[in-house]
Amino acid sequence: MEEQLLQVLVNSGADVSGDRKELPEILNYQQAVRMTLDLAAQLTKMHENHRGFISVTKEQVVMIGDNNFLLKDLDMFRVDSNNKILISRPFEYNQLMAPELKDIDTLPSRVNSNVGYYSICKLVLSLLNIDNKLERLNPTKLFYLMKRIFSPDPEKRRFLYI
Repeated sequence: MEEQLLQVLVNSGADVSGDRKELPEILNYQQAVRMTLDLAAQLTKMHENHRGFISVTKEQVVMIGDNNFLLKDLDMFRVDSNNKILISRPFEYNQLMAPELKDIDTLPSRVNSNVGYYSICKLVLSLLNIDNKLERLNPTKLFYLMKRIFSPDPEKRRFLYI
């Protein structure tokens, strides 16, 4: 899967020949935008292959060069034809997960596959030096993207960067 995810970056014009390194403790705005877009493009590719994730952590992202980001070592779940993730095994809820995952009490369960985009945005927000306060990004494009993703209604969440 890593090769396919690298290809997603290459197709977007990224230079993936740089050194791989851990994420910095704090991202600048340009890095935050790039990380959001890179990871979302990779998640979209996973969905095309009927795979997805419910959470991503800092340790599951590697920085390539100065401004490209690659997912690694994810806990993957199956995505069905209705764009739902089938959660068929136990997991531990964390603060980077969509809130509806907290309410799962039986397995298997299905949730909207956009929970992965929610987790990406929560991770990026946590790495910006803004105390997790989304409104501090207002009126940027990243603010509006995250505002749409953080909708309380999973069916209304949209990953749209304009």
